Amino acid sequence: MIFGKTFTEKGYAKINLYLDVVSKNEDGYHGIESVMQSLNLCDEISLSIDREKTDVLTSSSVDVPTDEKNIAVKMLNAFRTFTGLDFTAKIHIEKRIPMAAGLAGGSADAAAVLKLLLKATETDLSEKDIIGIASSIGADVPFCYFGGTYLAEGKGEMLKKLPSCPEIPCVVAIKGERVSTPWAYAKLDEKYDNFAKSRAHSKERLDSIFSALDKADKKAICDGVYNIFESEIEPLRPEITNIKRVMLENGAVSALMSGSGPSVFGFFKSHDEAKKAEIALKKIGAEAFACTTM
Repeated sequence: MIFGKTFTEKGYAKINLYLDVVSKNEDGYHGIESVMQSLNLCDEISLSIDREKTDVLTSSSVDVPTDEKNIAVKMLNAFRTFTGLDFTAKIHIEKRIPMAAGLAGGSADAAAVLKLLLKATETDLSEKDIIGIASSIGADVPFCYFGGTYLAEGKGEMLKKLPSCPEIPCVVAIKGERVSTPWAYAKLDEKYDNFAKSRAHSKERLDSIFSALDKADKKAICDGVYNIFESEIEPLRPEITNIKRVMLENGAVSALMSGSGPSVFGFFKSHDEAKKAEIALKKIGAEAFACTTM
């Protein structure tokens, strides 16, 4: 183990180019089909290990919990339990990804902490073990660990690498009340009777995303985005509609709610148009970030 040296890693935000819920398991988790995509919008996490009595977690944001409620601390504890290693850690999270926004900011932090722990403790783990530890912390953590473009199934831990999405200018924005992921899933359970019966999936749309990625067809990717949550959450969060309107009025090719919401991402033809939309969104009081797929 390397004591006293500070390591840094970026944790990248995630959007869903496609997101469908296909089942509800006996353990209460939902089965999904999702095409997950990394953005270059990121938090920056630093970590060092030592032999002090307690762990220390700090953050640039006062909204980030610094106790065991934080998913980064949960990852630290899971890693020590799995490896049996004895150490304490100092972790700092420079927070840029909006919280409780459907962008997997917490999962990105946890994935970055896992990478940092592997470096700092000089530990080699198999891909299977990495996925096992990551998925025990959160459904999006395995994807955030690997990043890029993946089909995620099961609870999100079953990953299949897809052709990389070409770089597309993007704006992510959020305004107003946040959305609890369990609450969002409860809305779907109510609509689809806990997914007790099979339902028609948007297979054609999923296949179109696969084809668009295979061809690196930016227009087809933008046209093919889909999110099952949007029709249930958007009517209850009118700021989603407002953000989409501003994006489309400022050149967005498409705009869609991300994850369980309430953040929205919009795709643009150019970085200049994305920057223009970012400015327009900030004028209406939204948090907005011009970025790109990666």
